[in-house]
Amino acid sequence: MSTPSFIEEAVTKLLQSSDFQNMVIVLPGVRPASFIKKEFVRQGYTGILPQIVTIETWMQEIAGLIRIAGIPLWTRGYEAFMRNPDNQEGFESFLKWFPTLLKDFDDLHTALADVDQLFDYLQSMERLKEWAQEMNIGVSELMINQTGFWAKASVLHRDLNDDLLSAGFAYSGLLFRKAAENIEEYLASTQQHFVFLGFNALTEAEKKILDACEEAGRLTMHWDIDKFFLNNQLQEAGQFLRNYSKSSWGKSLTEQAHNHFSQSKDIEIIGCPNLASQAKVVGKLLEESDPDLLESTAVVLADEQLLPVMLHSLPASVAHINITMGLPLRWIPITGFFNQIIDLHLYRSLSKGFDEYYYKPLVSVLKNPDFQQVFAPEASQILNKIQDSNQVFISPEQLAAYGMKNAYFRIFDTCESAIELLNNLIKFIEYYLENNSVDALQTEYLYRFQEIFTQLRQESEDKFFLREISTLKRLYQQLLSTEELSFLGDPLVGLQLMGVLETRLLDFDQVILCSANEGTLPLGRTENSYVPYEVRRLFHMNTFLENDSIYAYHFYRLIQRCQRVRILYNQDIVNGKEVSRFVKQMQLEGMHDVESKTAISLLSSQNQSDINISKSETVQKRLNDWKNSISPSSLGAYLYDPLEFYKKHIIGYRDENEIEESAGALTLGNAAHKVLEYIYLPYLNKPLTVRNFEEIKQNFPKVLYKILQQELFKESRVHGKNHLVQEVIKAMTERVILNDEKFVKNNGELIFTALEAEISTHHNTIHGVQVGFGGHMDRVEKRDGTVCIFDYKTGNTKSEALNFVSKNNASLNSKAYGMQLLLYAKMYFDNHPYVQELRCGVIPLKKFSTEMLWLHIDKQSLLTRELVDLILPSIDRLIDEILDPEIAFIQNSKKHSK
Repeated sequence: MSTPSFIEEAVTKLLQSSDFQNMVIVLPGVRPASFIKKEFVRQGYTGILPQIVTIETWMQEIAGLIRIAGIPLWTRGYEAFMRNPDNQEGFESFLKWFPTLLKDFDDLHTALADVDQLFDYLQSMERLKEWAQEMNIGVSELMINQTGFWAKASVLHRDLNDDLLSAGFAYSGLLFRKAAENIEEYLASTQQHFVFLGFNALTEAEKKILDACEEAGRLTMHWDIDKFFLNNQLQEAGQFLRNYSKSSWGKSLTEQAHNHFSQSKDIEIIGCPNLASQAKVVGKLLEESDPDLLESTAVVLADEQLLPVMLHSLPASVAHINITMGLPLRWIPITGFFNQIIDLHLYRSLSKGFDEYYYKPLVSVLKNPDFQQVFAPEASQILNKIQDSNQVFISPEQLAAYGMKNAYFRIFDTCESAIELLNNLIKFIEYYLENNSVDALQTEYLYRFQEIFTQLRQESEDKFFLREISTLKRLYQQLLSTEELSFLGDPLVGLQLMGVLETRLLDFDQVILCSANEGTLPLGRTENSYVPYEVRRLFHMNTFLENDSIYAYHFYRLIQRCQRVRILYNQDIVNGKEVSRFVKQMQLEGMHDVESKTAISLLSSQNQSDINISKSETVQKRLNDWKNSISPSSLGAYLYDPLEFYKKHIIGYRDENEIEESAGALTLGNAAHKVLEYIYLPYLNKPLTVRNFEEIKQNFPKVLYKILQQELFKESRVHGKNHLVQEVIKAMTERVILNDEKFVKNNGELIFTALEAEISTHHNTIHGVQVGFGGHMDRVEKRDGTVCIFDYKTGNTKSEALNFVSKNNASLNSKAYGMQLLLYAKMYFDNHPYVQELRCGVIPLKKFSTEMLWLHIDKQSLLTRELVDLILPSIDRLIDEILDPEIAFIQNSKKHSK
């Protein structure tokens, strides 16, 4: 790069020293170490390099302690907590609040706060809340629930620290405090000289260590600061460094400040609809970049969840990539798969009295692509059998009967403890790796989870309170939010894919910064703390304001030396997404000309248009078959969305059958249809009497139970919402029966002539195309001598959908139900030449009343052949449009956007 990088400048100065033997270079993170070594070589140095350490590693050396984190720390914390006999909280509940409290412990120690004074202060606030509770002054539920919290936290802090220190361990904050306490003794034991590179926000513990090193004359500071944010008192990027300039070790800040940020830069701000589109834009930007520039390009992700999709969006021109960031486990694709397995066994363990698997996690596992890649035939076979029988709960015996082999499917072995389940998960991963061809990335995922499950198993064997599957579930969820998958690679070759913090000390010619949104960069007012803001300020603990300043420094430092900057952000205004204030601030400062664009101008517009399918020869052949048996519902589907019509009625695409734990509208309607069919079937072609209805009501419970078991619940036990579903279907069908009985009691003649009957006819359209109609009539009856055709509807039906006007080419828009009834009338007239008039109507099961909804043509409900023929040309034109080879099937985007 034309502008010297910070590491290049720092190494040049270091080479002026002749004593590398006692030099220790201290870095804020591990990533820059390789770049520093490379720079020594580039500048021609051939001797022994200075020792290079991270600040955390150095703190462990000074304190003489080993850092502890994660599961071992949580379990030690729980044991210390339970040592108090007044604490009877379970480990799962403990995990809900302890990690946040640990963060507060870290902060109070790195700030070198007076621990006793801090806890006394917080307990005094608690006592004030108790007093307010007694006086009933502004008491909230939260205040009541937190009463006594800080008293317990104080005891826990003391006991946990004693346990850890006696064993030679410390969590991060305690480690820094102990290092600050031991620094004088440590300096007396060594002659080393310490060089700090590129530090910005220092903790009070770090500053105390720097004071001691400076006083001993064994400290050199290399700052990375631009005059633009150092000298501007309003610029938060320089907040920390301006304060350090007053200290003895910060005096060199002013003389080391450079003026790189003001140099000319090519900066563009690009608004994107969502995260996925950001990845596509990055792919396009990289594809258009000079290949030589890729070696000095960094793609920086402010939101780490973008990493998986970004890896699949990189162009082929990117030959080498180095991922210098950790990927949180919660964003790894296979995370959900293991979560489903744990859920499968958790639901079984919580199912009191029923040794059965719950269908949701079971089906999720069987459908999972990673699982099906190895076990596809068996998984599909078992899945089909479960779906065909609509089973909500499946016993191990039923799974075995369906072809489930425990030796083959380790994860489906019944487990009574977390240890058993973890053993099976580890065996499953081993089997998966041995019997499946997986890429390098997937292999890394699996090895990381194998490591986690092995650690969990070891902890579960040692700690009795970790042996419940519900506890394993909670631990797993906590790990997902704290643990990362670290990638290994050559950091010196190819494109750099990084997180914001990983950019420290590093400089690039081209930077592509993603997810530059407020709430992500910076995080803003997200308090991951139990200590109130005012108390944190009082005890010099960092708040969200200091965290914002830290991110401001990283943002401006990332830009200061590069030549080409592309900043992407999520432009989803509907969900409250707006560009980071750092970006707005940079534009307002006016140092650089910043061009704003949208992703639409960069990506092909083809992705934004509606989907359309041309009518190929194959499609026309299938349309020719379709026209021989046109169902009214298929015409309604075309009116709703031509693309859905194409998928369902031309290529025969069907959504996979889903198990319904509680019946959906379609299943519910089908069950109601069956109940009404079976209850009336014995009385077909007979005038119904009041006595008949007494028999019907007497037989109704038996018929209802039989149909619901056959059609809806099948082999599954009735539970949960299905109790309500049963009552809904009962109420729907009962209302129909009671309304029919009322008609007969009022001396009306009612004779059912057909129930759930098939009907069809042939028809010539106005353009001479011969077609066939076919349908399914729910109910045909003679009502006081008039033929009536009824269709049961569980959905909302408006009377406007059943009214046609014959003048000026009757419109079919929003009249799918009416068109369906009209075609029933057409087919019935054709099959019954002696019938001169009839009525068609809808019986709305969802909101059934004494008034049926009748089909009207020109305001007449008593239909004749002539009236029906007046509307048929509109249907003919619709059929002609469907058959026309020049008119493509175009997706109705308005329907899909709802």
